[in-house]
Amino acid sequence: MLDPGDKVHVIERRVFEGDLRRHFAGEVVKSNDVAFVAMGYDFTFDADSDRYLRAPDRSTRIVSMTDSRVLVRLLPKETSVDEIRYEYADRVVVTDCKGFRLDITEFDPRR
Repeated sequence: MLDPGDKVHVIERRVFEGDLRRHFAGEVVKSNDVAFVAMGYDFTFDADSDRYLRAPDRSTRIVSMTDSRVLVRLLPKETSVDEIRYEYADRVVVTDCKGFRLDITEFDPRR
């Protein structure tokens, strides 16, 4: 379903109230029918700053496409994974500041 080079944004739904709020944005390296490997950046919600903070280094993630707690969104091919950040105003938007914008307000923990 996913091809190498595809860009994805992944939201891990929490099971318990205290679970970390984790997101991931990256580029698919390989995939099969049930999972994919992607390289990119982890984002974790920081309650002190009320913001998602990006990990400084790239990581490689294996993501299950059969886990109901994982929401995977396919991003436009031209999205720059290295430039992805979160913007906050009246909405929460994931953007690369080059044309890609994804409204994720429904997952905003501040609501």
